[in-house]
Formats: sequence, C-alpha cells, structure tokens
Amino acid sequence: MKDDESHIERADLVRFVGIGTCAVMVPLVMPMLMTAASTLFSVPSARAANIAVAEMAGSGIGALLVSIVLIRRDWRATTVASFAGLLVVNVATLALDNFALVLPLRLFSGIGAGVCLGLASAGLAGLRNTERSLAIFFVTAFMVSAAALRILPPLLNTYGPESMFIVLAAAATIGLMLSVSIRQRRPAKSIPKPNADTGDGDANQRAAWTGVVGVLGFFMGIGSLWTFFSQIGIDAGLDSAAIGRGLGLGGLSGGVGALAAVLVAERAPRSLLLAVGLAAAAGAAVLLWSAINSASFAAAALLLLFSWNFTFPFMLGLLEEAESSGRFVPMGIAMSSFGFAGGPALTTLLLGEQVTAMLPGLFLAFVVVATLATFTTVTLLSKSPVISN
Repeated sequence: MKDDESHIERADLVRFVGIGTCAVMVPLVMPMLMTAASTLFSVPSARAANIAVAEMAGSGIGALLVSIVLIRRDWRATTVASFAGLLVVNVATLALDNFALVLPLRLFSGIGAGVCLGLASAGLAGLRNTERSLAIFFVTAFMVSAAALRILPPLLNTYGPESMFIVLAAAATIGLMLSVSIRQRRPAKSIPKPNADTGDGDANQRAAWTGVVGVLGFFMGIGSLWTFFSQIGIDAGLDSAAIGRGLGLGGLSGGVGALAAVLVAERAPRSLLLAVGLAAAAGAAVLLWSAINSASFAAAALLLLFSWNFTFPFMLGLLEEAESSGRFVPMGIAMSSFGFAGGPALTTLLLGEQVTAMLPGLFLAFVVVATLATFTTVTLLSKSPVISN
C-alpha cells in the first residue's frame, strides 16, 4: 500500500511540476518575448514592455481566481480549458497586425497561465513534503529558463519572431496533455486540522492572511530592485561587462537557492530557513547602499536571486500550514505577481528621479515588512493547537 501511495505521490509531483513549468513559460522567456513582439509588430521596445505588464497582471488575476473560486472546481477541466485558451491566444497573436489588439490577448494569456500556475502550486502544496515539492518546481523552472534563453536567440534569428509564439503554443500543448492526466481535484494529504472548539481556525486564518502580506511585501521589494538592478550598476559607473557578470552570477545563484531549498526542506526548522533567506535579501540592500563596485554589485545580485528562490517555497509552505484547504498557496502566487508588477510602479512614484540612489533603502523597508509579517505568522501558528484527522 505504501509503495502504491509513493508511486501516486511521485506521479503527482511530476505532473504538477510539468503543468507549473508550462504555465510560467512566458515569465521565464520574457526578455525574448518582448524582443520578438517589438520586431513582429514594429513597435519600440518601451511599448513592447507593456506585454510584461499585461502578462504579470493577468497571472496575478488568474491565481487569485483559483484561490477564491476555482480551487473548489474540477481541476482537470479547468486546467485543460486554460491551456487550450493559451494555445488559441498564441496562435491568434500571430494573426494580428495591430499591436493594440495584442495587449488584451496577452492579458487573457496571463490569466490562463495564472489559473494553471495557481492550481499546480496548490497541487504541489497538497503533497506530503510541501516545501520540497515547491522547490523542485522552482529548480525545474530555472533549468527550463536557462535552456530556453540559450536556445531561443538563434531560433528567432533563423525562423523569425513568429517562432517565439509557436514555442509558447507548443508549451501550452504540453501543459494541456499533462492536464488531461490529473487524477482528482486535490491530492490527499494528512494535515492536522485546527480545533474549531477553541477558535484555532480563526487564529490560523489570521496567520494565513498575515503570511500573504509577507509574500506581497517581499515581492514588491524583489520586483522593485530587480527591475532597476542593471540601472543601479550603470549609475554606479560599472561597465557592461561587469553588469553582465553580476547578472549572470545572480542567475546562477537563483538556481542554487532553489536547489538548496530542495535539500534542506523539512531537515531544519522553517523559521531558521526563512530567517536565512530574508537575511540574504537584507544583505543585498546593504551591499548596494554603500559605494558600489563590480564585486559588491555581483555579490548583491547573488544574494538577491538566492533569497528569491530559496525563501519563496518556505513562505508558501507557511501558508499551507496555516490554511490547508489549498486556497492560500495560489493566493501567495497571486501576491507574488501583483508585487512584482506593482513594486516598480510604486517605487517610481515614490522616488522619482532618485530611484536608483534611494531604492536600496526602500527595498530594505520592504524586506523588514515581509520579515515582520512572516514571523508574526510563525508565532501565531506556534500558539495554535491542532488536532489530527
């Protein structure tokens, strides 16, 4: 019986990792997508960047819909319909010649991808080892991103910008085929339930909402700093080679962070792992606050990307522990999308022309908010007795 359960668990892990990876293909290849769109529709790159806004906003909306409504619906039918929509949208994009019509389509694409990502994350959170399962997904997405960003430039040069949308349509097709095999609405998981007689359910709800605030604050900071990271290096007088090396090292450390999360998940206290991840983010801010050179710029990129990919699985695991219905994990995914989209806009509004000079301080403030909210959640959960199923 245990062997059968292990086999089913592994099959669910592979299935949901695959679905989630297909769902995040657009963010993974966003630089190439904007380049392809700029060339295909003959618009400046600044205007093509609106695709990123539409996709990320749509992704947040889709994941939020999962949290509020779709978590209780038929997962198989929902993901199949969403990936079918993604396939149609990417084919339809090739048929357009008016860029103004592309943005609504890409918003719809983002919503469909967000729905699939939200359900995949809820499925991974429903497995017995929540954080390790989520971290395996992040490692897989990182590897696919690295491969895609290496393969796509020569592909676009050889076959033209249209090939970008053909690749995205192919990813949607793979996701659709994986979705057909979803065996049930939500994988079984033995999780302690709150004791309703003592009001612990309400305490866990408060803990979950506080954790959501932590995710939003974390990603508003990450989105703000990462968006302007290259510009910080330019304003500090670094040459393009030093900036490229720093960003390359950061990308590598992102994969290391996700892999480290896989290795240490449930082998050390979650509070300690969260503290390590958030401290790494704070370290990036400190390095950028003083005089910046090529070494400090690279070290800041390393810490930032490590923190991003190492911390997020444990934040989502915290939400799953607080509220095991599954709806708060996709809400955390939604908040990461909204934070990544809204952080840069808020930063520009608050800091104006001093954005790169003042951003490390604002980023540190976001990290402090995320830390306070996250460890408030940890404290609330530690004081909430539970009873077993």
